[in-house]
Amino acid sequence: MKGKLIRILSALTALTLALGLAACGEAGNTPGENTGGTGTAAADGTKEATGEKVKLRIYTYYDDNAKGGIIPAAEEMKTIMPNVEIEFMPRADADQTKLKSMAAVGDMPEIFESDGSLIETFKKSNQLVVLDKYIEEMNVKEKINESMYPVLWNPDGHCYAMPFDGSNIGLIYYNKDLFSSNSIKVPTNYDEFLAAVKAFSEKGIVPIAFFAKEKWPGVQLYDMLVTRVEPAGVNKVNNGQGKITEEAYKVAAERLYELAKSGMVVKGAFNTDYDQAFAMFQQGKAAMMVNGSWMLGDAAEKIGDHIDYLGYPLADAETVENSKYNMAAGATEGGYSVAASSKDVDLTAKYAIQFAMLVGKYRVVKMGYCTPLLKENPEPEKPHKPIQEKFIAETPSWKTMTVFPFALSNLEFKTALEENVEKLMLGSPQFTPDDFIKEMEKATSK
Repeated sequence: MKGKLIRILSALTALTLALGLAACGEAGNTPGENTGGTGTAAADGTKEATGEKVKLRIYTYYDDNAKGGIIPAAEEMKTIMPNVEIEFMPRADADQTKLKSMAAVGDMPEIFESDGSLIETFKKSNQLVVLDKYIEEMNVKEKINESMYPVLWNPDGHCYAMPFDGSNIGLIYYNKDLFSSNSIKVPTNYDEFLAAVKAFSEKGIVPIAFFAKEKWPGVQLYDMLVTRVEPAGVNKVNNGQGKITEEAYKVAAERLYELAKSGMVVKGAFNTDYDQAFAMFQQGKAAMMVNGSWMLGDAAEKIGDHIDYLGYPLADAETVENSKYNMAAGATEGGYSVAASSKDVDLTAKYAIQFAMLVGKYRVVKMGYCTPLLKENPEPEKPHKPIQEKFIAETPSWKTMTVFPFALSNLEFKTALEENVEKLMLGSPQFTPDDFIKEMEKATSK
């Protein structure tokens, strides 16, 4: 899971923005007065307001990397809500099995890290607090970047999680030195990308370091191919707004299959984890790597100026400029959610929202993230590297975003897509692009 947002997780498109904001605006909520900091003081009647000590459990990734944003955020929260004591419950699994088990026995932590699929699961059992009124009362829209608005809202128009990170996207990183030393052209369109894959394969250099032990990176590349033609990507089918038989999905399947047959996926890729793939890339044994933009800082720190990222060179030469800023992934619903079983829902919701925004702040300050959540974004303690500055400069040009594959909300579709993309990446005559479309059509017609 280290490749998953360096955990950040989480499902949805910018098309939900207008509906979501309208839903909140029509709810009749009166925005609360900002009392300073990044949030508001507790409302009268909560235990925080009366001075009574309150203990909240937060279930979240808590490894050394994640602590960079979490610990300083918790410290600052002590000055905002001093009567709240926090117990962190470290998350260590990708599929939230432990949290689901706690929910099954009625022992949910008050605040927990969530993504789109988990939200859909807990919505069905009424285990989530709807955060709409708190988002409105605490003027969240005024404090975060507009690019983050879509991730606040579920397709049903409600908010179930406060994000703690800016919008990440999928990227294809490349080793500049390997391209140069092997006289291989840095690709700008699909034909050139295919040629680069073939050239590296023939030279015995891994074309793309896939950590395909996790299924989402392969789906991510497939979605990058889809978005060259269909800006909504696989999320369009995920949301029931499109069909897998549409031309964009067929062309993407054909091209992924062609790349696979050309040597893109090396032996052992499906048993390779993130650390192994990154080591290959870092050591110059692989020319490219597919991952999220959260890897920008880590890669720049460990590999330096030897790397850059490609601008989605997966479209035909004549259309590549038109689709350049159709970003694959990005608007991923998720963040910190509040359990409906919380004893003091108002206090817990207000803590969760403020804490999430502070985590976003310190992920920039302490960890050097370049996907800022807040409008008034502080400077990182370590200046950004050139690759990060390039990314920040390009973000205003983004036209559309989809969703990361691991955060697709339709679990049946997600599972079928993962399984069939993996088969397609084998490049075997036993499973062709036509087979892919047929299998996916069966899965989406149930």
